[in-house]
Order: sequence, then C-alpha cells, then structure tokens
Amino acid sequence: MIKTQTVAEEPDDSTVIHTLTGALLRERTNHRERVQQLEQRLAAARGEILRLQRQLREQGVATSRCRRVSNVPTGRLGASMICNPG
Repeated sequence: MIKTQTVAEEPDDSTVIHTLTGALLRERTNHRERVQQLEQRLAAARGEILRLQRQLREQGVATSRCRRVSNVPTGRLGASMICNPG
C-alpha cells in the first residue's frame, strides 16, 4: 500500500520562514530585555559607587581621581576612564 504525505507532514518554505522569523523575533526581544536589565544594574552600581564616594568625602577620606581617555573607544555605556588613587 502506498502512503501519501499530507501538507501537514511536509512543511513548505513559507512555513519554515515563518517559524524561523518568529524564533528570531523572540530571541531579539529576549536579548533586548537582558541588555536593558544589565544596563539598569550597571546604572544602579554606578549610582551606588557615587553615593559611597560622596560618603567617604564627607568623612574626609580621599577617593580616587579619574580622567577620561580620549584614544580609547567609549562604547555605548559611557566614557573610558583611567583612575589613579590620590
């Protein structure tokens, strides 16, 4: 007996493209959300560092001196810095 395949058993190109496009959109959304979470955590950490430095200055403790480095790419999140204790 010859068994014939139905349309549901044999996906056509548009179904594969649709499936892959959906997966790509989900991955992009997940990636964007993870990056946003990391950026928020980084901003919170920077804020905490500034708060702690302010607190140390109020107590008379010197904090590090930082300066921008112009020949280093800064990236998305901020300037490149070199910090020297002092």
